Order: sequence, then C-alpha cells, then structure tokens
Amino acid sequence: MVWVDRILGELQERFAMQIGNGEPLILRDEKTLSGRVHVGSLRGIVIHGLIGQALSEEGIPNRFLFELNDFDPMDELPANLPNRDSFQKYMGQPLFTVPSSEASAKNYPMVFGEELERVVASLGFSIQFYPLEPLYRAGKFNGVIREALDHAAEIRAIYREVSGSEKPDDWYPLQVICEQCGKVGTTQVTGWDGTQVKYSCKKNLVKWAEGCGHEGTISPFDGRAKLPWKVEWPAKWKVMGVHIEGAGKDHSAAGGSREIGKRICEEIFHYPNPFDIPYEFFNIGGKKMSASKGLGASAKEVSDLLPPKLLKLLMIRKLPNQPIDFDPEGTTPRFLRSADAPSASRRRSSETQRFPSHGSGEEGTRRAHVLRQAMDQFICAVIVSFPHPEGPNGFFLLASSRAETDRSSQRFSKEARECRVGRTGNPCLAA
Repeated sequence: MVWVDRILGELQERFAMQIGNGEPLILRDEKTLSGRVHVGSLRGIVIHGLIGQALSEEGIPNRFLFELNDFDPMDELPANLPNRDSFQKYMGQPLFTVPSSEASAKNYPMVFGEELERVVASLGFSIQFYPLEPLYRAGKFNGVIREALDHAAEIRAIYREVSGSEKPDDWYPLQVICEQCGKVGTTQVTGWDGTQVKYSCKKNLVKWAEGCGHEGTISPFDGRAKLPWKVEWPAKWKVMGVHIEGAGKDHSAAGGSREIGKRICEEIFHYPNPFDIPYEFFNIGGKKMSASKGLGASAKEVSDLLPPKLLKLLMIRKLPNQPIDFDPEGTTPRFLRSADAPSASRRRSSETQRFPSHGSGEEGTRRAHVLRQAMDQFICAVIVSFPHPEGPNGFFLLASSRAETDRSSQRFSKEARECRVGRTGNPCLAA
C-alpha cells in the first residue's frame, strides 16, 4: 500500500537514531468516552495500526497505545442514552465519576471503552488500551502540570499568536475538581504560588453545567486537577514518550489544536513534536459523526455487519487526507436493490431483532433497515474500488474473507463479480 510505504520511509529517516538503538517507537491515539464510539473513530485506529504493522514487518520495535479518556468533563448527554434525564445531574463532573448505565461496566465511560476494545480486537492490531485518570492519580502528570502553571504567561501568548484567543492575565491552564460539588468543567484557576492553586467553581462558566460557587485553594497534583485539552494533548506526548500521532482534520487546521500543541510541546515541555498524520473524516451524508449527539452508526453496529477484513479495507481504501463519505439513506446500487427482493420484509424483521439498540416498532425497523442499506453501500464501495484482483488488498481480499462474511456479503458476491466485469471488461474477475 503506497501511502503506508511512504510514511514508513519518512519514519525510518526521522527516527533513524532511535531505530538504530533498538528503541521502540510509540504510536498513540485516543478517544473521549462521552458516548458510543462511532465508526468514524476507527479510521484513526486503523491508520495507526497499519503503520505499527508496517514497522513490525521491517523489524522495527513499536507499541501502539490507545487512551480511553475518562477524565474529560461530561458536557453532553448522548441522544440514545437510556434514562437520559437521570444523568443530567452529573453534567460537568469528570466522566470517571459518572455511574455506569450498564451493570457490566464499572463506570459510565467504560461502557463505551469496553465495547470499543471488543470491536478493535477483531481487527487484529496489537494495541495497549489504558484509561487516563489513573495516570493523573499516580502523579504521572505532576511534572507537566507544574511546567504549564510556571509558564502560564507563555501559554497565553501561544494561544493568542496561533489562534487569536485572548486569555486574561489571571487565566491558568488547569481545571480543578471542585472540592464541594465534584465538577471539573465549571472550575477556573486564577492563581498559583508554586505549591497550590487558587480556584473558583463558577455558576455560568459553561452553558452545559452549573458550578456551585465554591472558592478555595488546593494542590493541583495527583489527580486533583487536569490540564485543558490544548495543553493536555502535548503533555500526553511527553508523558507517554510519543513518537507518532496523527489526528483528524479539525485538529490539524491552521490555528487549531495541533498547531497550538506543537508550540507548547516544543517551547514549554521541551519535547519534540510527534510525527503527524493528518486524516480526513469518515462522514455520514456529508456530515461528521458525533458520539455525544448520537449521529451516525456506532463502531459496534458496523463491525457486527462487516467482517474485519472488509472493515479494515473500507478504512484504508482512500488516502488518509481524503474523506470517506456515504449516505445511508441515499440510493442503494441497482444490483443490491434487486438482490433477494422477495425476502426483504423478512430481512427487515430479523435486522430489528439483531440490532435491538435501534429500538422497537416501526422506527426501530426503519433504523435497522437504513443501517443494513448503509452496509450494502459499504460493501459495494469496497468491491468496486480496486480494478485488479491481484492489487494490494483488492478483490482477492473479499474472496479470501468469504468464510467470515455475513449473509449479506455472501448474497452480493455473484452480483459484485458481474458488476466488476461490466465495469472493466476484465473476465478474470468473474472467475
């Protein structure tokens, strides 16, 4: 695969000293567990996972770390959250303090974290998952917190120069967990004496949570506080020893969090900016998916329908800087619409039973059928993307994975071959 080979060559050049010394290269990615992880998040996982595999094939030691971010504040309730109103009182608290919505998980974020781990396991990547909060509590971030507080003025200047964001002179890059109400999203640090920070829990700091009004001083170390995102991200690079970390285009835009993070990483934390791999979104109907808003299919729903090889192929069939876009409620290709028409009503009924998360009744049936239609388009798009069966991960991959495919992809195999022959005139595809 050409883009992986190109990145591999750049990594070998940039990290020649580390590779020569036998030092493992650290790849890292993360996901904030604010809701069910949507399928778009798998693109970053697959990109980093493939690079890790390519490094291993070259005999280069590496580790792929994936953070399950459980320390961000709860700032939005997913649309499909059961008993949604009962979680309103937790808005603004660190995610790890929110009780689980399911008995199987220890807290709210791990409901989604454990589901993601199960999905990713089927893709065959070697990934080390870890939650964030225990690292703060163990003091791993104490050093970077001190550096950030000691250089708050310089960080305010970086914000202003890169993004035009003006921070007041008493703004410090830290969010304390309020000692009185337990919220982290409503606190603002306004002073630092080298040992403790002064903070207030403000009633109207954000629109999605209300602070209690408490004011106090506290040590910022050992899990009592967290860094804000644009400072925390480069702090993680230093704490975890990261060499390689890509990000979606929203972070990589001019004046965005990646550019701010690069400056903070190099100028405040004195750590080299990791190798960047900017990648485009995986869109649904032209729009970015959102876990907290419940927009788009979840990673689990898609992995239940597509075998792992096809799911990986779907994520890599375009260059990282090209968007993957589909419209699940658009027009299904002709040969998919005509396939198995007599059993359509039976299939819709079975899909609703297979995917109870869509709900029951007519709306649940519609959502399940829409998701199945999206998967039809996924498979079609994957099949027709590669003109040669001998090409890298091309049609041969579909054929070789047929034993793993579900009923739908088996149903499409004959029609897919006919579609390829009609499009290219290559008779070998019909074999």
